[in-house]
Amino acid sequence: MKKVLALVLSLVLCLSFFAGCSSDSSSAAPVSTPDSEPESVATPAGPVTLTVVTTWGGDDGNRGTYEKYVDAYEAQSGNTIDDQSGTADETFKAKVMTDFSTGAEPDVLFYFNGNDMDPVINEGKVVDIATIQSVYPDYAANMDAGKIPASPADGKKYAVPMYGYWEGMYTNKVVLEAAGVDVPGKDYSWDKFLTDCQTIKDAGYTPVSVSLSGEPHYWFEYCVLNNNTLANHVVLPAAKDDTSYKAWAAGLNDIKDLYDKGFLPDNALTLAAGDAAPLVGNDSAAFYIDGSWKMSWFSDNANVDDIALCYPPAKGDRKATDIISGLSSGWYITKKAWDDPAKQAAAVDFISFMSSDEAIAEFAGGAAANTALKNPPAAPADVDSLAVQAYNEFLPGVTGSAPATQDGLTNDVRGVLLTQDLPKICSGEITAETALDNMLAAIAAE
Repeated sequence: MKKVLALVLSLVLCLSFFAGCSSDSSSAAPVSTPDSEPESVATPAGPVTLTVVTTWGGDDGNRGTYEKYVDAYEAQSGNTIDDQSGTADETFKAKVMTDFSTGAEPDVLFYFNGNDMDPVINEGKVVDIATIQSVYPDYAANMDAGKIPASPADGKKYAVPMYGYWEGMYTNKVVLEAAGVDVPGKDYSWDKFLTDCQTIKDAGYTPVSVSLSGEPHYWFEYCVLNNNTLANHVVLPAAKDDTSYKAWAAGLNDIKDLYDKGFLPDNALTLAAGDAAPLVGNDSAAFYIDGSWKMSWFSDNANVDDIALCYPPAKGDRKATDIISGLSSGWYITKKAWDDPAKQAAAVDFISFMSSDEAIAEFAGGAAANTALKNPPAAPADVDSLAVQAYNEFLPGVTGSAPATQDGLTNDVRGVLLTQDLPKICSGEITAETALDNMLAAIAAE
């Protein structure tokens, strides 16, 4: 149970710098939970089958909670959920887009709210929240509208959010102690980090664990932010030598510098994404950056008492306590379901059921503070040591936040920059500027 709580807590512990929330929830829709009668479920005559796709597939830590709420909704509404969820890898994302392009999209979708959804939104295949509220005023009424992310495609709000994410540096204290290096604090600088990495390397350990071909984007985010500002971080390079272009080039070169200094795994260019965290988990490497969801992996596969959650090293205008975080996913109603009289109300009620205060509290292990809820429930007391660090130390110390800038790129463009060209930068085959020029060309070709 503690491991489940750690996962769900980690997914929602974003910070108070999200827009301030109202304490008045008198207008919130009376949505049911599995332990109460469903006041909001207003099923059309006869049972309805809703096709639902979410990212809670496979061994996702929230899969069990999702199934519990689906079962409860079916029992109380009489409707049936045809669940087609999957693990949110590139294959799954491609299938979601293909289904929309071929008319095989679901009725309800729980999915990302950044540029990944641009093609769907541009084709008018999902319905914005304002349109839904014009017919169902209580839809998402328990959410602080100021916290609901807008689509980069048209500025409208489509996805009802559940929880957020943050990215931090998982640090092996056993390795640091063996090397005689202190655990990084709130003022951890890039220069101190480089010095520590050399000391760790000299002691026979790998300083930084990362897969440059499989999952480099967490280090990419912080290296770019170190050469940029919080306000400008989400601005994509648009032309050679603009502010973002220069920040991205400098960040890519900082990653190359780590590679050149021998601070990364010997096989960093070919290391599988899933093999990076184990190097920190098994006391072989010191530092690893990943998202809040990774706390569950460390809880299951490492001695969490030997793992510290730290702020990534900083330079330039960035403070070490400025982090990457945001609200990245939410519930969509497709135009296909909206235009179906038999499914419209059922889709609205299903999402209202799944995104009630009570539901989010359970998905969040009771720690829904700093989600988009107007009245988030309190945090739980019984969580494992990493979650305690996150809630009591890491998150309260945060001074600023920016969402992940790579989310502004399409999957194909991300592949050009991070999968195709970043390893070539590190091996010296191309320069960072050439990689960015290739990225700009890929953007122009879309």
